[in-house]
Amino acid sequence: MKLLNSFAVLLSLTSIARADVTSETGALQQSGAYAPIVSYDFYDVGNDNGGVVLDYVLKTEILRNDQTAVRFNGECNSSCTLYLTLPACVTPKAQFGFHLPYGSDPKNVSVMKKYIWKQYPRWVRQYINANGGWTNKLVVMPYTYAAKYIPTCPE
Repeated sequence: MKLLNSFAVLLSLTSIARADVTSETGALQQSGAYAPIVSYDFYDVGNDNGGVVLDYVLKTEILRNDQTAVRFNGECNSSCTLYLTLPACVTPKAQFGFHLPYGSDPKNVSVMKKYIWKQYPRWVRQYINANGGWTNKLVVMPYTYAAKYIPTCPE
């Protein structure tokens, strides 16, 4: 229960922070596609199989508040895919894997599921739905699809 309360408080704070940052920087376009990367410090992501959702929520908000863009340069699975809510670029090595969150407490899982789904850009949700839906089975999104919505990283 303590974890659920902490997660609920964090979600309310991050929702407020996300609205402020998105409206101030204009980093996300209305369509859910990203604006071109002009000048950012990059946080490199590759070969990341995810982990505890709350850890990724916190790291995502730190990166957002620091206005740090993500460079996807390899696999990004599970909780790592929360980084898709940030300004980003992709390399041809990028690949994303999505599955339902899981854990021992059904209430926590339900809260996490709603939060993550709401955070994903529309094009990510559409891809997941068109490729078997959000289940316990990993749905893999290749670079070729992601590159339609996320710019290729500068060399």
